[in-house]
Amino acid sequence: MLNSDPSALPARSPSIELAERGWVQALLSVLPAAVTFFMAYLWLGGSLFNVAAMSSFLVEPLIVAQKGYTGDPGPNLMEIIQASIAGHHPPSWLFATAVYVVPVAISAWLIFYISRQKEVFPSAARIALLALISLAMFKHHSYDNALLIFPAAFALRNIRQHAGKIVLALVCFSWLVDRVVGQFTHNLPGLYLVEFAVLVWIGILLHRIASGRGSEMREPVLASD
Repeated sequence: MLNSDPSALPARSPSIELAERGWVQALLSVLPAAVTFFMAYLWLGGSLFNVAAMSSFLVEPLIVAQKGYTGDPGPNLMEIIQASIAGHHPPSWLFATAVYVVPVAISAWLIFYISRQKEVFPSAARIALLALISLAMFKHHSYDNALLIFPAAFALRNIRQHAGKIVLALVCFSWLVDRVVGQFTHNLPGLYLVEFAVLVWIGILLHRIASGRGSEMREPVLASD
């Protein structure tokens, strides 16, 4: 006779349960993108039986990312790598690996790390960090800097901390540099590297605030007479 007592069943490892929930959530997060893809594909006259056309439609964003951006490099890792190796004329497979695989791999590791800090980082911090990863890793236009509203909002919530004040100042710099500094410097060479360094700095400060170490960066106290 089978034992129906649940307590008699062997205990499951918490890591296994966490992994299973993670995979389920990951698959569910892909569902809206998949539904949107098929809606757009069918709306444009595509056929579910034409695998070649479906595959071509799937890689169109990559083609746009490669050819739809002109002018000086932007402040993101993808364009920095592309600008660094383009003059050496590497093989196409090496070029694609460096420009696409490296940023995607780094982003995946950062996202995994942030997901593991769910019990430590507040949700506002995780959203701010994810928005920053999107800007710092991948190609985008200047109007996509609106995503910095999430780091700015988190900095305002922690404005009493010195790190929060610095984040807010850096976000304002990132918002103004394209319009103000660019007007006077006329696309100063290397400016995109400065902007990328600012984004990395913002990310480091956000991490310090989220992990409870932002208050360690205190403003200097003047000695009194």
